Amino acid sequence: HYFISGAVSKKNNLLNKLVGDSLVRQKSANPRSAPLNCRNAHFEGVVHMHLANSKRVYQQIKIWLEEDSLRVSSLADTPIKKYSPIKKPYTEKNEHDMSTQDLIAGSLDLLATAYEKTLETVETLHYSIADEPFSILQKVPVVSLLSDPVEATHKQILDSVYKALRTGGKWFHVTAKTLAKENKPK
Repeated sequence: HYFISGAVSKKNNLLNKLVGDSLVRQKSANPRSAPLNCRNAHFEGVVHMHLANSKRVYQQIKIWLEEDSLRVSSLADTPIKKYSPIKKPYTEKNEHDMSTQDLIAGSLDLLATAYEKTLETVETLHYSIADEPFSILQKVPVVSLLSDPVEATHKQILDSVYKALRTGGKWFHVTAKTLAKENKPK
């Protein structure tokens, strides 16, 4: 078994620990339950979707396959050792490389979208829950006269709060777009 993992940054260890390669954290890509004779390699600065096209990853896999071929042909009964990944500075540049600024911009945009979807769900749920007591109070003749203005005020407050929260999500999208534009070659 071969396990390959990546990381969004070449230098930022905190960012790498938090988001890994943008989909999988390194800990998950190197499971404790893996067979004893498995091998793993970690490539900082290579995001998840680009692992499949990385020359460094292909080099590592080729080395493993060549070693396994030699081992099988000459020492069939010798157990496989744990190998360290290729540790060399990330110098190759290709169309898949992303700057830290682009990664932050993309992460902000993704977080803003998640925020907006979560807010939409919470808002819908909140209005549904708030409607329950008001619909019951409207059935009581004396109380309905008082509950109508309270309900209208409550909805105005909710509308204002959720409008402000939605503006925050839009601000994150604008920030992400601005970061991405600033990083484009002129």
